[in-house]
Amino acid sequence: MADEARAASSGWGAFAEDDHDSGESDESETSSDEEENPSYAEYDDPDGVGMSPNEDEGESDDSDDSDDSDEDSDEDEAEGALYEYSPASAEAQYGTGADQARFSFALMDSVGEPSNLTLRLSAADVSSLHALVTRTGLCAMPVTAVCGPLLESARDGLLDKRAFDGVVRQLIPSTSLTLEERSSFSVLLSAVFYNFEAMLDGESGEYNDTANALELAIGMSLLCRGDKSSKLNYAWQVIDLDEDGLLNRAELLFFLRAFVRMLLALSFEASELGPIEVRRYATDMASWLSGTIIARYADSGTGLVSFDAFAKWYHDGFHQVAPWLELLDLSKWVLV
Repeated sequence: MADEARAASSGWGAFAEDDHDSGESDESETSSDEEENPSYAEYDDPDGVGMSPNEDEGESDDSDDSDDSDEDSDEDEAEGALYEYSPASAEAQYGTGADQARFSFALMDSVGEPSNLTLRLSAADVSSLHALVTRTGLCAMPVTAVCGPLLESARDGLLDKRAFDGVVRQLIPSTSLTLEERSSFSVLLSAVFYNFEAMLDGESGEYNDTANALELAIGMSLLCRGDKSSKLNYAWQVIDLDEDGLLNRAELLFFLRAFVRMLLALSFEASELGPIEVRRYATDMASWLSGTIIARYADSGTGLVSFDAFAKWYHDGFHQVAPWLELLDLSKWVLV
């Protein structure tokens, strides 16, 4: 598979250096953590296709993606898929019924109509996530312990794959993992990274092996200890750069999109999508939600939304249009 080759090209990603240090064979180039990276100071979106919280927000930032040629679309699908999903492959790994959806969520387009994508998380997806967060101990780590190092390792708002792998190695010693676990967890974590990968050129659709550090860190919070509210509050604070407790529509879109992209990264079935498609579906869903929140709950004078107003939106019944937010709490997966 194309993307398993991408993972393999980095020495099975996060655990390659540990394998080398323990004397196990590793033909890939080992990474170096000797370079010092400046602390993450402010949000940046150099790929030009994500929506910066500091920009005035339009309806959708990925409208041109649908105009890509069939050839580009084929390349994007190969770039974005770390797995080739099929019921047979799921059952072979996890047993009968592994392909059955445990969670299913309709994603809306930018005007609130159902898109042609349903986010499905199967029994196999749940098993994979359970193994990852429990065997690595991620589910016991506070959000700041995982997300902080990712943000600190960024350069100009971007995190490259080698830096990402370095952070994972620091957090998760591989000595307690079997070779099979190292391999499977590296593939899954690579799937997460590449789902957040930034485009080098929005027109060509080429990628540069880097991800938006802030969006990736927010997504990774799902794997950590804590309930839904604490993770939402953490994400709100790291996006709120001026520390006034308020977000504009572009910031709110970014906030919501990070969680949608993370869930798509964890979906075995959604891995058939290319990264451009993932971004488009996630952006459209977040665009509609953010517009709805701003229209009904923003301060009439500033057009900004507080965290309390966002919570009110959710509890006023709008959790029905974004029920996937409940999965920020790992206990809702029946994992921990």
